[in-house]
Amino acid sequence: MAQIKSIELDDNENIEFVTVKLSAEEAAFIAFFTGKQTGDTANEVMRGGAPASSHLYEAFTGGVFNKWYDDGVKEWLETF
Repeated sequence: MAQIKSIELDDNENIEFVTVKLSAEEAAFIAFFTGKQTGDTANEVMRGGAPASSHLYEAFTGGVFNKWYDDGVKEWLETF
């Protein structure tokens, strides 16, 4: 279950970074969901959504699932 580990604020006291502990299932959900988005659909979710979606997808696929599974998150989902 997702847990907030830390929150960092910028000089104006606005949230800048959030550190979260996720289960493998939660990480796979984010990777699979962001992988289904186009830049346009991600921007429909929120302004600036395209780069946020792309960065999340790259972090979870390149940094997690592709390291352990030849077919990345798709293969992990098939074994889940």
